[in-house]
Amino acid sequence: RTMRRRLAVALIAGAGLAGWFWFLPAAPPGDLPATLASVTPFPRDLPQAGGLSGLEITADGNSFFVVSDRGHIAKGNFARNNGEISGISVTDLQILVDDQGHADPASKGDAEGLALAEDGRIYVSFEQSHRVLFYETWSSPAEWPSYTLAWRAMSKNKGLEALAVDAAGTLYTIPEGINKGATQAL
Repeated sequence: RTMRRRLAVALIAGAGLAGWFWFLPAAPPGDLPATLASVTPFPRDLPQAGGLSGLEITADGNSFFVVSDRGHIAKGNFARNNGEISGISVTDLQILVDDQGHADPASKGDAEGLALAEDGRIYVSFEQSHRVLFYETWSSPAEWPSYTLAWRAMSKNKGLEALAVDAAGTLYTIPEGINKGATQAL
């Protein structure tokens, strides 16, 4: 009797999963090569910005935001020719500020990840001094969406590299690395 029940549960679960897989879209063929469409250099007249770390393109595809490892944020526009990017112009550049509106010292300005929320908020993750800050608007001071003691487990220069935000406003970040044995300490 128990064996029959297990078999019935397995068949029902299998039928349910088969139905779910039936409606999944087909995967593209694995042999499709990536094709380079074009190369457009980023303006090099931003020496104070340093290396560029995070990029977000607006939903319309015409504008962008970019953060640098020296704690700057820039915004700009793409010029297009027949749909392909033919030029890039930076329209504004400013240093990232803390929650008091002050520029972060160089040791805390290592911005890495960038995420642009649907409501216009700008989220930035940092690598040296591990944190995520958000800016309500381009010109507003930073705010802290949250903090976790787990960020203390990350190595000094291996912090919050990647950052994303979904439609519900949930943030996702990926660290570059954690200290050995750190998970036992938390």
